[in-house]
Amino acid sequence: MKRLLKRFFRKIKNIFVYLLELFRLPHVILTIVLVILAAISIILSHNTQQQFPFLSSALSNVFAGLITGIAICLISGTKNIFNYKTKKTVDFLKEVHEECLTFLNAYKEMIGKAGNTNKSRDGFYDEIYDVLCRGNDIDGTISQSQFNKTLPFNPYKYFKKSLKYDAVEQMKKNELLRDKVLLLNANTVSFKELIGLFADMERNAFLLNGKVLSKINEIEIRQNISGKFFV
Repeated sequence: MKRLLKRFFRKIKNIFVYLLELFRLPHVILTIVLVILAAISIILSHNTQQQFPFLSSALSNVFAGLITGIAICLISGTKNIFNYKTKKTVDFLKEVHEECLTFLNAYKEMIGKAGNTNKSRDGFYDEIYDVLCRGNDIDGTISQSQFNKTLPFNPYKYFKKSLKYDAVEQMKKNELLRDKVLLLNANTVSFKELIGLFADMERNAFLLNGKVLSKINEIEIRQNISGKFFV
């Protein structure tokens, strides 16, 4: 029961924060002002209809103009909010894409070094641990960004729902991998051992990177189509 109440109040808080940020947008403020002016004009038009018909008619025309302005603001504001959210989503996806590439490139270098028996293994353990950290950074970025209130969406939930990728669960697996890496002997670990050790992390990063690129392409196509309808 306490957990449900905590979750409920957290959602209320998030909604409140989102609305607070929303009401700070210029288009939203302008729309509110126009709605207030429209309400005032229609009330005054109704109250002056009998005694001052000309004034009532003028106020009625003002009301009609304000309604048009409200409609324009709503359309323009909706487009701006959509573009803002889309840009932030694409920017975050590109950030994850870059982290995936960083890990995959570091992984290839590590495997290449492990497979080259003529190459010195000085500092090789640090390189292995660095690859582990880079792989974990991907999940850390996705998981921790859910607490970033400046983002218009929850990255962790977005990845879990849209890309079927649970960063929190993956971080638990990364902890198990870390325990194994701590026991490694960098001077004797073989090429096959490293591949087997990092197999899940490498596979997940590779598949995630493909999903991220596909999602970026999908969003950009959708954005281009919407731009043709809402100029």
